[in-house]
Amino acid sequence: MNGRTKLAEWMNGFDPPVRQSDFCRHIGIDKSYLSRILGGKQRPGLTVAVQIESATLGRVVPADWVE
Repeated sequence: MNGRTKLAEWMNGFDPPVRQSDFCRHIGIDKSYLSRILGGKQRPGLTVAVQIESATLGRVVPADWVE
């Protein structure tokens, strides 16, 4: 499973789901950047991949973004 799918599943696994705007604010990125990541148009850089790993408590790791 790739990082995009794992992150989307993680965000949707809460009731209510984690909103993109809240997640962006938490890790300090722009919502349009997260939208491109979740849409498969862009992969996060290493710094953001590490921030995602921290925010998801290790559910989505930097290696998940490497194809």
